[in-house]
Amino acid sequence: MLGKVDGRRIPSNLEVRTGATVTRIITETLTNGTPEAVAVEYFTNISTVYQKAILSNGGEAILSAGAIMTPQLLANSGIGRGEHGKVANLSGVGKNVQDHPVIALGFELNANLAGKAPSMYTLASEFQNYFSSVEHLRQAKHEANDNKELNQWASLLGPIGTAGFSAGAFLKSPWAQYESPDIQLTVFPRVVEPHVIRHDEVDADNDPYLLESKTMLVTVTLLQPEGRYEIQTPKSIFGTTITADSEIDTGNVAFGEGFGFRLPTLHLPENTTSHLTDMDVKRLSWGMEKVRQILSFDPLKNLTQGELYPGSNVVGSELWNYIRANHLTNSHWVGSTKMGSADDPMAVVDERLRVRGVESLRVVDAGVIPHIPNGNTHSTVCVVASRAAEMIIADRSHSIRSSQK
Repeated sequence: MLGKVDGRRIPSNLEVRTGATVTRIITETLTNGTPEAVAVEYFTNISTVYQKAILSNGGEAILSAGAIMTPQLLANSGIGRGEHGKVANLSGVGKNVQDHPVIALGFELNANLAGKAPSMYTLASEFQNYFSSVEHLRQAKHEANDNKELNQWASLLGPIGTAGFSAGAFLKSPWAQYESPDIQLTVFPRVVEPHVIRHDEVDADNDPYLLESKTMLVTVTLLQPEGRYEIQTPKSIFGTTITADSEIDTGNVAFGEGFGFRLPTLHLPENTTSHLTDMDVKRLSWGMEKVRQILSFDPLKNLTQGELYPGSNVVGSELWNYIRANHLTNSHWVGSTKMGSADDPMAVVDERLRVRGVESLRVVDAGVIPHIPNGNTHSTVCVVASRAAEMIIADRSHSIRSSQK
């Protein structure tokens, strides 16, 4: 990536510092009393002394540590709520955190279909077939006069050449908040979804490898959850006062404290008892019943041999309890540094992603998204980044023109 981009060389003023861990943004107070970001404090894996990257005249610091870590870096910098807001008191930092809760159903595949799954004994040949097919596809792409040969080699890529899941659907429950779907289904031909663990309710006497090879997963994801999380940054962020000459304690400290600060944790918002509201559970339950309904028809009816978990007998209030106890997070975290208008007390950044009350500091990551998207968040985050780049360039150009007048 750092060779050429679209035929253009990387700008000479770009410097990449690898192995660096940022600890906070250093600010100074302007004559009008407004704090301004002036440097980024960090340390590297080859030094035990904190270092500073000084911002150039008119430069900005851009935080892109993600919806979980950016609030911690803001708190480290005195930007946040309560005791963490000594530089800028922003009550929305670390609040409004959203995710797509997910629950899984497992179905036993019939013996014929389960036998076609790759195993630890066939992986070597699967990889060999895959790489061989890729090489032939490269050649056929330049030599073939039609798509017949390409399709032939593509069909031989095998399971290694797939995305790991085979189908999906978007459904609209009767309680959807908007006109768009609020339930997402994803079909995994085997137990390969990283967020799904094998629950105790599944026959624990079975060999887990054998169990995974004969189980098809269908995950039910809630796209418009009412439930929220809250990021709690530690009360004691630093053990000692840090200066540019401070040394890092690399002794017996808990994971995270050696980074110069303790890591944040996810908690329930005040006056709540669950990460799911009753309506969230109701809609997830509806989605699970829809999956059961789909599996009751051919061809899936003849390809499966029953529901392994939670079990077809788990219905009604038992199903609600199961959802509450076994729902999983989806790592689609957004909203912790939400974008909003000046009259929104929870807004952390403005419409140009500038941190409110602090000059020369922006946040560009999923945390600025005020409402979680109706689907996987990756593409939305890419749009945020692309739009932010345009705004940064435009604001920089405007600043330069203003200074030349």
